[in-house]
Amino acid sequence: MSQFNINKVENNGGAQSIGDSSSATVVNNHAGNEGLADITKQLIELISQNSDMPQDTQNELSEAVSAVSEQAQEDKPNKTIIGALFGTIEKVISVAEKTPALISVYDKWKTFIEPFIA
Repeated sequence: MSQFNINKVENNGGAQSIGDSSSATVVNNHAGNEGLADITKQLIELISQNSDMPQDTQNELSEAVSAVSEQAQEDKPNKTIIGALFGTIEKVISVAEKTPALISVYDKWKTFIEPFIA
């Protein structure tokens, strides 16, 4: 068994873990806001270019993607709203004709959003 004699432990915004078999995980949601905005723009563009998807579906899907991204960038994102809209987006994307570009950009967008899903 390890024994520690710690007089002062400071942590200035990072992860910290002390002890046997301990681990620390950090998810930095705000550092990627610019990346999220960029990938959201790309995703909406690819959705609008999908000729196999009806125009109404393109518009609704683009609005949902935009709403999720905006909510994720809030200081206090509403995870319930994000989760509900994300579920709808997942369903529509799963049945849509997907190009390799759409799949790639969607997967990148999804990695930004997943930490916010309740």
